[in-house]
Amino acid sequence: MQNLSKNLSLNFKFIIRCLTIGSTVFGGLAMISYLKEEFVSRKRYVAEEDFLKGIALTQLLPGPIMINLVGYVGYRRFGFLSGLIGALALVFPSVILISILAYFYKSINIATIDVLFHGLKPFVVAFFVWAFLNFYRRYVDINFGRILLLLCFVFYMIGINIFLVFLLSFFISIFFRDFLPKGSVFSNVVSEQKLYIPKIELIIGITAISLLIISAYIITPNLIPFYFKITQISFLAFGGAQVALPLYQKTFVDSMKLISQENFLDAIVLSQVTPGPILCITSFIGFFIGSFSAAIFSFLFTFVPSIVFTIIVSPFYERISHLSWIRGGIFGLLVALTGLLASMSVNYFPMAVKDPLSFFFLLIFLVGLYRKVNIVLLISVAILGSFILFGVFHLY
Repeated sequence: MQNLSKNLSLNFKFIIRCLTIGSTVFGGLAMISYLKEEFVSRKRYVAEEDFLKGIALTQLLPGPIMINLVGYVGYRRFGFLSGLIGALALVFPSVILISILAYFYKSINIATIDVLFHGLKPFVVAFFVWAFLNFYRRYVDINFGRILLLLCFVFYMIGINIFLVFLLSFFISIFFRDFLPKGSVFSNVVSEQKLYIPKIELIIGITAISLLIISAYIITPNLIPFYFKITQISFLAFGGAQVALPLYQKTFVDSMKLISQENFLDAIVLSQVTPGPILCITSFIGFFIGSFSAAIFSFLFTFVPSIVFTIIVSPFYERISHLSWIRGGIFGLLVALTGLLASMSVNYFPMAVKDPLSFFFLLIFLVGLYRKVNIVLLISVAILGSFILFGVFHLY
């Protein structure tokens, strides 16, 4: 009964603090260091060891790392509902802001949008190139990984279904896991510590997701397939936005044709000026194809299932995270995702880089990302440059 009471209680100070952070702190994954300072050093919500375990857990699982981490911290200290609502509060200000941006975007003259975004579209290519380089450097450091990467890249370029490539890479990596680096990371070790079975958390999580589905069906029934696709992608997005964005493009632009490629590129750019994660782009798409209600449900279907999943599986993490077949399969997924980033870079290049000035913008963005220049500053300068070069001087 005490465990049930804790998991159903709300700590409003924690939730308000998350809301404040989500309204004022920019930086995506760079926010993790800020969260560590806030939750470990200042507020002492969790010990540093628990916070680091949360980082390891959320990196292993799919979904937005930063949001799942906040859910994990809130759950460990205050219980299930506080963790879930606190994590959602961190994103909520960005959802409101990007919905407002989507409203004005739909209202602005197309010619004006083209002028302002002509120099910004190369940012999308730079983002995918930089993400590919980071993933390649971090995960594809053995010959087996490079061969699998090339295979995945070819499959993407010839149009094989993206989820089929994921499964293929997953099982190939499990089958050939003897080619992976040996050591503690890929050893068959299972923790001997007593396992806590999160029965109450499972019931609360299933209830929360069921209520979300029922509410969405009542208010926006025609968008249920869209919401389910969002959740499906969230459970494949190892690494967060760098992986989710190409999945969104393949699903919502290429397959479902809910939004044009040009609009999707612009949405990625707009998502960069909000303080929260780039995955808030689903709210932009939801508003673009529906209404404010659709934007809110898009936000909830993006984050609620992954936060719930993180909380529920957290007790199992130390017992299964070292099993070689699990690590091998995840390695295969990461390689497949790296190949996807490479293919998206190639596919977006001719669309976003149409002239020498656009290529110059691409180089500026790449240098800015390499030098860790503030994204909002980088995009603001690019908007000003686009207005001057393409709006005033018409240098198309």
